[in-house]
Amino acid sequence: MTDTVLTEVRRATLAALVDTFVAEAPHDAHLTVGQYLTASLPAEQLAGILQLIDVFVLVGLKNQPQHIREVAVGVVAGISPETAAGVGAMRQLALSFTGAPADE
Repeated sequence: MTDTVLTEVRRATLAALVDTFVAEAPHDAHLTVGQYLTASLPAEQLAGILQLIDVFVLVGLKNQPQHIREVAVGVVAGISPETAAGVGAMRQLALSFTGAPADE
């Protein structure tokens, strides 16, 4: 996969990731997060986020039930400080675009 394209597989995985952070996120939130990523992030940051999404593609996140997605997200976040930061950034985006409150 190229580092600048949000493919259909990546979009589906991104939607599953958003749904992992925000139960039953509205469909337009998935689109908004994807549009924000591709339109607003500098190329280097976008490439990093897309690499993170690719990790979730490889673990089959989009095909898993909620409880398995939660575990997978936790495992991936534990790989390194960089992946933890990326997962945290994706969580914040999901919360921002869905209007969901952040955990205290």
